[in-house]
Parts: sequence; C-alpha cells; structure tokens
Amino acid sequence: MVTKTWERRIVSWNSANTWAPDGSLELITMVGVDVTDHKRAQEALERSSGYALTLFEKFPAIIWRSDAEGLCDYVNEAWRRFTGLGFDSGVGDGISAVVHPRMSRRSIASPGTPSARNARMSSSAGCAGMTVSTAGCG
Repeated sequence: MVTKTWERRIVSWNSANTWAPDGSLELITMVGVDVTDHKRAQEALERSSGYALTLFEKFPAIIWRSDAEGLCDYVNEAWRRFTGLGFDSGVGDGISAVVHPRMSRRSIASPGTPSARNARMSSSAGCAGMTVSTAGCG
C-alpha cells in the first residue's frame, strides 16, 4: 500500500465474513497490520546470513554449522575437500561419517548447550584432524 506521503508499506490483511440466516453475506470485517519494519528486518537478516556463508565458503579452515538439534546444516569447501564428501553428504547427520570412531557426533556439539570442545575428524585419505567445535544458544 502507499501512504498519503507516497511511502510504500507492506500490510498483512485478514478478513472474516458474517452470514445472515438466509445465507446472504451480511458483513465483511477486515484488519490490516503494517508489517513493513518486520519484513525489512527479515530481509536484512537473510542478506547478512548469505554474506557470512559466502565468506565461510572460501575460508581455508574447516567450517560446519549445526542446528538446535545438533544436525549439520552447512559445510564449507574446506570441509568437503578434507572429508571427500559432497555438501549433501555432509548435512543432516552426515557429519557422523567423518567423526573419528572414538568420538560420537554428540561429543562435537551438544544441542542448545553453549560449549567449546576439541573434535577428531577423519579425512578422505584416512588422516585424523583435530578441530575446535563451538556451540551456542541463539
């Protein structure tokens, strides 16, 4: 929508109909909520997240990111080179395939628990590498 000062605003509309006993439309109630600021903040967050992942992709260190359940949702190029696995093989529980046999995936990052741990991962050549795993809340 456009305001009287020609500013564009984003409005979320909801409506409800009221029907008369004879089945005819009696009343339409509509409520609009200005969601412009929320939408702009959401877009800025998406842009900044995309920027960070672009930086991480070419970073020479192994980087992976896990969600609140401890499942991997991002692995960078260095991680893929080290492990020999593709992106799709690394996400989800795929990180379990490269965690050193003496360590569990849970030892790398506990969901929802702020922590920093050392983790051993196996490369595609069978070499073990030591990484630092950090997890945070929010």
